[in-house]
Amino acid sequence: MKKFFIIILSFICINSLCLAQELNDKPNYAEIFKNMPIIDIPYLNSEDPYEYLQYEKYIYSPYPLVKFSLKLQTPGNILKPGYYLLTPRAENGNDFVLFKQNGKIVAIIPVYEKKAVYPKAIYNQKPKPEIPLWKKPFTGLKKGAIKLMGKRKLPHPQPKYAMDSQFVDGEKYFLMTLYFEEYAYKMLFKVVR
Repeated sequence: MKKFFIIILSFICINSLCLAQELNDKPNYAEIFKNMPIIDIPYLNSEDPYEYLQYEKYIYSPYPLVKFSLKLQTPGNILKPGYYLLTPRAENGNDFVLFKQNGKIVAIIPVYEKKAVYPKAIYNQKPKPEIPLWKKPFTGLKKGAIKLMGKRKLPHPQPKYAMDSQFVDGEKYFLMTLYFEEYAYKMLFKVVR
């Protein structure tokens, strides 16, 4: 009987310690928002100087397009509802994301946390299509003809990106995570009601 009570008591203690640790690990979003820097980098005519270099390689835009239906505030800007093209950058030791509309930079949003991620765990991998047995000789002939004719110049593969967002701290703040290639960029916005 004593062993049973000791086991139950230890189970309760372990659960309370885990719960206390979980409560301590919860970030203070008001403090994070207050300490976010205001990044003021002057861009000529509000245009991204590196945009032409990046669009030269790709057929489509290499960056994600998002739509906001809320009015969001950052330490230096207020974003109105609409469509924005997100472009992650790093300059002068600061990580930030450019929010663009119609090719013009509307806002520079600081990233409060940038971390490396494992891409295969984040991005969906398309399964290779199975080739029926009767098509296999023809695919071999096609590959051989391509080798004889010389190498074709293929377009650059599109960069991989994904988005994740959620309301935090009683819907006072909007947390958005942009996964772009091998990094995750976390941005925090205050919801304007």
